[in-house]
Amino acid sequence: MLLSTWGKEGSGADLAEPDRLLTVFILRFVTFSMMWAPFRGAWKNSKDLHNKESIMRRLQHPDLVSVGLTTVLHALSDPVRLHIVRLLAESGEQSCGKCLNEIPRPTMSHHFKVLREAGVIWTRLNGTQRCISLREDLDKRFPGLIEAVLLAPEPH
Repeated sequence: MLLSTWGKEGSGADLAEPDRLLTVFILRFVTFSMMWAPFRGAWKNSKDLHNKESIMRRLQHPDLVSVGLTTVLHALSDPVRLHIVRLLAESGEQSCGKCLNEIPRPTMSHHFKVLREAGVIWTRLNGTQRCISLREDLDKRFPGLIEAVLLAPEPH
């Protein structure tokens, strides 16, 4: 409908139509602005505007001295997480998306997070993928722990 026909008899145009269009435009603009608000701060504080790591959420890896034995044992107490550790010990670094296909992705993300925050695995960003591997320095903190876990019979 052309702007020249608004409000004319017989055009079928409602006088409230321009107000509705303006409201839709404002809502879309505000929604778009709010969606990008977290990234604006990263761009302002970043020296390199094309640095994806400054924009992406940083993954938390605990310092080796803050890794506790009970936290590591709790992380290894789940059969799925234990299977992930065995898989990483056998095959080395793996992409998160190709680790275990029979388990839903949100569940796998949770298990990866528990293992990472416990200090068992290391997650590395590789473009759009996340690659996980066993944390090599964990054996310095708890000598023989990972070997003992890997030698134990697998639960059925």
